[in-house]
Amino acid sequence: MSHNLTTRQQTALKALWLLTEDNTTDTPLINVFKLAAIDRRTTNSLEKRGYIQTNADGYRLADNGESLVDEFELVFTIPELAAIASKHLVRDTRNDGTKFYKFDELPEPLSNIICDAAYAMDTDLDSAYENAPQILEAIRYLDSDVDPDDIFDEIVSDLSPDVYTSDLERWLTSNRNHGYYMTQAIEEFDAKDYFVQLSTAQTLYLEELANALIDQLKNIVK
Repeated sequence: MSHNLTTRQQTALKALWLLTEDNTTDTPLINVFKLAAIDRRTTNSLEKRGYIQTNADGYRLADNGESLVDEFELVFTIPELAAIASKHLVRDTRNDGTKFYKFDELPEPLSNIICDAAYAMDTDLDSAYENAPQILEAIRYLDSDVDPDDIFDEIVSDLSPDVYTSDLERWLTSNRNHGYYMTQAIEEFDAKDYFVQLSTAQTLYLEELANALIDQLKNIVK
């Protein structure tokens, strides 16, 4: 490419673009650089070339940097964003001993994708966070040039419901709206066996959650 930037420099510009697109002013930029393994030499070289500038909060894209991003489309792809999000999903423990997933040091707008997807589906956050990792993992390993409209079809076969009845029942009762998927499994897919009903219901839920997460990632790369 004629701009002659290293891969690390391109990643730094992509990281700053991600923050600029969300108009975030209070996100610690060090988190973005840490996740992208950006070092001081990289930021110094970009600043000398006029692509980024320093302010009280850290770094921001300069006008030259924004022009470069636009000209060469130096933005994260959906698989790259999924990889970043997946890397920063961590398991934690509440005071009552229950386990849950959360994002660790991930800037907006990526830190909002699961919450926004859950809100769009009218499901509970715990269920969305619990099932999002397998979806993000499936997306992250797709080719970087995959057509965003093909992503769901590429990953749908990788979505796996829980294998134990107790886990499926726990998912079903975690949100009143999950009963809709059970009804759909029985009426539309003619599932007769109880375990098959549960498994089919959660699969339908996973497919809807996958579509909702893909939509959130698409919104970021627009």
